[in-house]
This record gives sequence, structure tokens and C-alpha cells, in this order.
Amino acid sequence: MSKRTNNQIQDWREVIERASDEREKTNQLLTPSRDQTKYIVEFTRSLYYYAQRMSMAHDLARDKVVDVEVGQKIINAQLEMLNKTKRNLDAILEEDTHERD
Repeated sequence: MSKRTNNQIQDWREVIERASDEREKTNQLLTPSRDQTKYIVEFTRSLYYYAQRMSMAHDLARDKVVDVEVGQKIINAQLEMLNKTKRNLDAILEEDTHERD
């Protein structure tokens, strides 16, 4: 490669590194962190899905599509998963609170 091409490549590397460093500094200033935010989004999405499944099981049992016992088993299983996910979400939020203190 020519010297000019090498210089251009080096210039672009420096620009990319500076931009990356600036993003990292910003990420460190923000709480919750970007990674924690991803977990919060996933956990809250899961909570919504578990609640939706509980609602659907309730409707199915009410409309006699499934037996009440089956509907209750589905609801119990979803409630168990919902509570487990809630504990995980609480842990992430508590971790964030401690980081801000």
C-alpha cells in the first residue's frame, strides 16, 4: 500500500478509537449501565409475557376451553416464573441503586 493509504487508514483508526473512547466515557457516566439496561428491558419483557400467559390461561378456563385445574396449573407456573424474573429484576435495580450511592 502507498504511504497515503496507510496514513488514511491510521487517521480512520484514530477517529474510530476516539469515538469509541467517548462512547465508553458516556456509558460509564450513565446509570444504569448499558448492559444493565439490556437486562432490565429483557426482564420487563419477560414479566409482560408471563402476565399475558396468566391472563390467557384464565380466559381459557373461564370459557371452558381447559379445565379449571389445568388453567390454575398454567397460572401457577407462569406466576412462579414471573416471581423469579421479578427477583432478578429487583437485583439489577438494587445493584444500580448501590452504584449511584
